[in-house]
Amino acid sequence: MNLLENLNSFLPVYATELPFSKQVVSFTPFKVKDAKNISVVLQEENKLISLKALYEILKNSTRGVVIDDLCLADAEYLFLMIRGKSIEEKINLLMNNKPVIIRINDIKWKNELVSQEIKVSNELSFKIETPVLKDLLKLKQFSKKDFLLCSIKTITANKEIYDVEKFVTDDIKQFLENMPISVLNELEKINHPELYVNVSDNETESEVSGLLTFFTFP
Repeated sequence: MNLLENLNSFLPVYATELPFSKQVVSFTPFKVKDAKNISVVLQEENKLISLKALYEILKNSTRGVVIDDLCLADAEYLFLMIRGKSIEEKINLLMNNKPVIIRINDIKWKNELVSQEIKVSNELSFKIETPVLKDLLKLKQFSKKDFLLCSIKTITANKEIYDVEKFVTDDIKQFLENMPISVLNELEKINHPELYVNVSDNETESEVSGLLTFFTFP
C-alpha cells in the first residue's frame, strides 16, 4: 500500500441521506486540491464551470453513489454536507448585494423530482423530468432557461415521439424559440427540487434560492 492509499484509509467517513433521491451516501472531507479548485472556479463567476467543479469534487469525495444520476439540488446538498464536515457550518451569501452569514443546518429543501407531461395542444406535448448532472454537463452554458430546456425529455408531435437526447442542444433551443411563449411559461411553472434559506436583514425577510446558489467557498 503506497502513501496515498494509506492517507485515504485514515480519512474520517461520514454519511447523509439525500433529500430528493433518498439515497444514503458516504463521504470524506475536502482535500487540499479541492479547496484550491473551488477558489479558482469561483473567481470565474461562470456557472457552467462551477457545475463541472461541483461534479468533480463529489466524484472525489463520495462513495456508494452514481454522481451522474443526481439532480442538482441533491448534488448541492451533498456538497454542503461535505463542506460542513471539512470547514465549518457557516457560509457567506449575498442578499440585496449585502453579505449575510447563514448556517448550513438552516438550509431547507422543497418540491419533488418531476416526471410529467405538458400538453400544448392535441398534436403537441412534452415529457418533462428533473435533469440530472449528466444531462446538465452536456450544456454549452448554464442558466435557468438552459435548465428548463434540459428538463424536456421527449417531444410528441402529430403522434410521433422525438427523443431529445438524439437532438443537439442548439436544435432544441431553435425548436422552442419558434413555439408560443406559453410553452416556456408552462416550463417555468414546474417546481423542480430546490434548496432554499430564509434570510432577514433586520427590515425584511427574503428567500434565497436558485441554481448553484450555495456553491460558495469559504
